[in-house]
Amino acid sequence: RNWYREDISRTSELKRSMFASSSGASASSRRQNGDGLTRKMEKMRLIAVSAFAPSMTGQWLVILPIAVAVAVSYGAGLQGEASGLLEWMRGCATALVTPFKADGSIDYRAFEHHVARVASTRGIYGVAVSGHAGEVLTLTSEERIAIVASARKVMPKGVKLVAGIASGSMAGLVHEGLIAKQAGAEMLLVLPLFDVRPYRHLCHQPEAVYPVFERMDREVDLPMIVFQYPEATGCAYSLASLERIAPLKNVVGIK
Repeated sequence: RNWYREDISRTSELKRSMFASSSGASASSRRQNGDGLTRKMEKMRLIAVSAFAPSMTGQWLVILPIAVAVAVSYGAGLQGEASGLLEWMRGCATALVTPFKADGSIDYRAFEHHVARVASTRGIYGVAVSGHAGEVLTLTSEERIAIVASARKVMPKGVKLVAGIASGSMAGLVHEGLIAKQAGAEMLLVLPLFDVRPYRHLCHQPEAVYPVFERMDREVDLPMIVFQYPEATGCAYSLASLERIAPLKNVVGIK
């Protein structure tokens, strides 16, 4: 709770600074900072996507905002395929839990009931399975694919399916993306490849982050939400890293 409040405080401070720079800076100072935050933000459209998840007992829980979808367009605005992606990203996306039996196996019957109930909520645009709340880090690759397939089977037509993926290697991450796509996922929630203590610093290096998302963009070709940890974890992407991957066609959001 405390780090969430700190994140909100930092975000508010960043917004105040950004809009102050945008409204008060001179033309010359804007040119001098052409690659800085002000100019970048002038080229971005931001959409807040919040999530409210019904618990297994029927109570409604506020889980925290699931994502801020950042649609980036350099120049004259969103066009073509990027514009189409943005159209169906509008609305509420709910992160689902993964229920387990007493022996530790997935309770697929309870899961499918949970998915069908949440996905049928009026006004919802999509659900996210195998996310952080969905135990993505404890599931095997086979379990993740089964989760996606089970969700797709019971979801109402028109509701989008977001699948969380994670791996310790670039090839593994691509594989996870491809099998999730084959099982029916329409968007990926991509956890950091570098979430191991010796490698966490690489999240701050654009030259390390870009090849991961460029390969995912090219080989998997599904819209991706970048999973951003809080700074205190040591595994948060730097602004420079996010700016580097933002122009990729399929990088459409930040969770």
